[in-house]
Amino acid sequence: FGSSRSRRGLAPHRPSAMLWSLLSQLWCCPGSEASACVDGDRAEVRSSSPAPTPALSLLVLVDIKPDRIDEFLQVMQKNAQGSRDRSLDPGVMRFDVLQCKNMPERFLFYESFADEQSVAKHKDTGHFRTWADFKASGGVEKQTVHRLAATSMPGEWAYHQGRMTSSSVGFVALVDVVIKPAHMEDFFGAAELNARGSRCCDSDPGCVRFDVLRSREQENRFVFYECYKDEAAFEQHKQTPHCQAWRDFKATGGVERQVVSVFDSVSIPGTWAFQVEQ
Repeated sequence: FGSSRSRRGLAPHRPSAMLWSLLSQLWCCPGSEASACVDGDRAEVRSSSPAPTPALSLLVLVDIKPDRIDEFLQVMQKNAQGSRDRSLDPGVMRFDVLQCKNMPERFLFYESFADEQSVAKHKDTGHFRTWADFKASGGVEKQTVHRLAATSMPGEWAYHQGRMTSSSVGFVALVDVVIKPAHMEDFFGAAELNARGSRCCDSDPGCVRFDVLRSREQENRFVFYECYKDEAAFEQHKQTPHCQAWRDFKATGGVERQVVSVFDSVSIPGTWAFQVEQ
């Protein structure tokens, strides 16, 4: 799969009047075509001409041999920094490296690309080859790749267009959900409300990034990529009206399966792991 509902001839999702009312309350700077919400960790810019949404995002989970983690981090610093350099890798739109909270040998790469051709070009760069050489040397015990996209979601809200200005992310919740087909429309409404509210500095000041991605292999599987300053900020997020809308949806029985994994960037030495956009 991978095509949106509108491209398949189905009507795109339209939030209910109640959802639009809540969205208007959570919108940080209403009333203008281009407006901004700025705090110390992010700049949320809204415009009538939003930036392009990546056509493909990869979630790469790797387990590294414990005695090679230091070498791995050196390799990934080169790979991440090279990937973010538009002169070297122009099709990469985001590249984060995170470490699992309760399994220090497990790491997550969050990579977003403009299109499929950009993935191929990325794999032909010198910085990617440092990672490929590390894998070939036997440093990786296990690797799993999930192919996802925000472009197959209805509307233009799924991928966070804000500018990240903090390299310190102390709590990342990776929420993998499978939605019952009959509940998909309600899911889109609840997910949009949660995403938009989470990105608003006033309603959720500790949330640094919030993306909702759809599996390219399983139409009713989604991943929430939620980044917070720290665990306290995540706990504060759970008390918000937009998060309550997600819990209300779950209470209807619309979620078939949910798995939550927790990562951070602060466990990784230096400030390079979480992408900061200038």
